[in-house]
Amino acid sequence: MRSSRHPPSSPGSPLLPLLHLPAGPKGAGKSSYVRDVLKPATGLPFINAGEITASL
Repeated sequence: MRSSRHPPSSPGSPLLPLLHLPAGPKGAGKSSYVRDVLKPATGLPFINAGEITASL
């Protein structure tokens, strides 16, 4: 699994947490972008509020 941290900004600095936060109105393609682009490129987990709501 890939790290969820990006390289330090300067030599000797600690690694910093990284958060991708797709935002936009319903139907803007956020889930499609994460599924097709972001998740394959980063390997990071994705929490989809729409899927959580649909399962309740």
